[in-house]
Amino acid sequence: MLKKISRKRETRALILIMFLTVLLTAAIASAGGIKTKYIRAQRGGVIVLDEGVKLVIPPRALEEDTKISAHMVRNTQKIMFKFKPKGIVFNKPLELWATLEAIKDAASLTLYYVLDGGSEPIEEIEPVIGDEEATWYLNHFSLYYFRRR
Repeated sequence: MLKKISRKRETRALILIMFLTVLLTAAIASAGGIKTKYIRAQRGGVIVLDEGVKLVIPPRALEEDTKISAHMVRNTQKIMFKFKPKGIVFNKPLELWATLEAIKDAASLTLYYVLDGGSEPIEEIEPVIGDEEATWYLNHFSLYYFRRR
């Protein structure tokens, strides 16, 4: 009898652990993380980084079919974007697109480009602003960020 109760508890505990693992994995995935997508050069594509934030790769912006990685991170000081492969230059600009609601915690709409490992901005990128969204045009991959309020 004691073994049956112990096995039932053990089974319940394992099911609970598996359920919590699935929930935690989903929470981590929805909180950002690295998004990777194979983009066909002729077609282009879209990588959704977060709710209301996406990277738009126009057709023929890439020289060849390319695996693109995009990572968006929010910390207490910045909203950062890291794109790979590093240093790739585009035939035409990519669009970093966001609803104004999605980036409402940015101190301004100026996007800063910095070298990996650096902290001083090398370039400031101003957006084209619509009614409820903004678009920044990127000519190469690197590290970009917004300052937070």
